[in-house]
Amino acid sequence: MLSIVTPSGAGPLIDVRDLHVGFDRPARSIGGRARRLRAVDGVNLTIDRGRTLGLVGESGSGKTTLGRAILRLVDPAGGRVLFGGQDVFGASSGELHRMRRRMRIVLQDPLGSLNPRMTIGQAVAEPFQIHRVGTRRERRTRVEALLERVGLRSSHADRYPHELSGGQCQRVGIARAIALDPEFIVLDEPVSALDVSIQAQILNLLSDLRDDLGLTYLFITHDLAVAKRFSDRIAVMYRGRIVETADSASLYSNAQHPYTQALLAAVPVPDPTKRRQPTATCKEADGGPVVEDGCSFSGRCPHVDETCRRSQPQLVTAPYLATDHLVACHYPAATRSEGSGAV
Repeated sequence: MLSIVTPSGAGPLIDVRDLHVGFDRPARSIGGRARRLRAVDGVNLTIDRGRTLGLVGESGSGKTTLGRAILRLVDPAGGRVLFGGQDVFGASSGELHRMRRRMRIVLQDPLGSLNPRMTIGQAVAEPFQIHRVGTRRERRTRVEALLERVGLRSSHADRYPHELSGGQCQRVGIARAIALDPEFIVLDEPVSALDVSIQAQILNLLSDLRDDLGLTYLFITHDLAVAKRFSDRIAVMYRGRIVETADSASLYSNAQHPYTQALLAAVPVPDPTKRRQPTATCKEADGGPVVEDGCSFSGRCPHVDETCRRSQPQLVTAPYLATDHLVACHYPAATRSEGSGAV
């Protein structure tokens, strides 16, 4: 049996506990050994009902894998994901099928996410067919209403994906995602492939849908500026681990982890009269193996010392920070003094 949905604001809808996801890498040479890539390495996070968690980080940091694992689209190596109190990984096939109605995804590539052989109407109606919702006439009426809800015309139902722009295709993807009245949606880089002006329109649409439908979002992006605007909280991910998490305003104004500071330093400032405070420069990513025992960022951090190389920092509240501002760093900015923890 599925859990009864509690009212909005009654606690976390998504609760991720010590989640691990790995993939086997082929050997680099003949006779070599295959390696295990830890795409998600012991992640813990929660998302409250009706709220948006922004998940940011460089390409390859594990953001998309984490989002797909929460939906059980990839198999985990360990850990738990609770959706409304129900164990996603422990659900039977029937329970998972019913759960799919309540948790959906919007993909990064608007055109690639649609079947080129299906009309837009058929694509939006597909979730109704899979879950056996409504008659053919009821589905058609519902599809037209959904298209108009996301800013398209009902006549778009008879077109094919190649006849639409990227922004229109993404609106179709959003219509598919909300078709079954879900509670939770993973937004996997939903605007990265769109022009800037179209990005704003799509973000406004998603914001309106969140407010009107009481949706909960996991918003995956590499753009901290977009994450700040759209998210209630932000989690920063590096090499499969969460290295910092806080509410949007606090993280943007008081970043503690050197990696977060480096990401913020890369965000353009639209005012030429203002300058960012200079920060220590992080080394470029080398693509080397993940550090087994020490901090995963130690190879790039300007403040690294032997403690960082030997011991992996835990995601905890650092001194002088609010209790909901967590950082995985031996020398967060709030405690860092000139010359300490640096080599």
